[in-house]
Amino acid sequence: MPASVMLSCLTLEVAESGRTIGQNLKVIAQHILDRLLWAKSVGELIHVENPRCPGDVFTDRWPENHSAQEKMIADMKLFLEQLSVLLDDRRTLRERRDTLKAMFGEDIGQQVVDDMEREIGEAIRTGRHGFGALGGLAMSPTIARAKPAVKPSTFYGTRFAKR
Repeated sequence: MPASVMLSCLTLEVAESGRTIGQNLKVIAQHILDRLLWAKSVGELIHVENPRCPGDVFTDRWPENHSAQEKMIADMKLFLEQLSVLLDDRRTLRERRDTLKAMFGEDIGQQVVDDMEREIGEAIRTGRHGFGALGGLAMSPTIARAKPAVKPSTFYGTRFAKR
């Protein structure tokens, strides 16, 4: 299992505000896969170092060998395939449900679809919906507009001003 600090470091190399969570997740996962594939292509294990503290290697314990790195490559490829099903508006609800079930298990996958169906039903009952040019349902939940914007991470924190 890769260290979370390694994944965080790679995430901060490509994550950007202004994207949806799904878009950022796809970009991040592809970046991690690309870094793993590059290391494999040169016959090495991935090397990720702390950008603020040279010599502090986030990959000093994982991957312990090429087999572990290969497993992560396979997992990232599968994750990206599943993510593209979930983020593709042309996919049916059944395809998305089946993908969620494969990823998280029968109960969680079905619960997400049930929640989504309730949300769509409520949007139709309350009139918070519209139909797009291609016949798709567009919803504008009030709860989504009420959430505050997330400030971009500075990664390194902020320096305190002198008192």
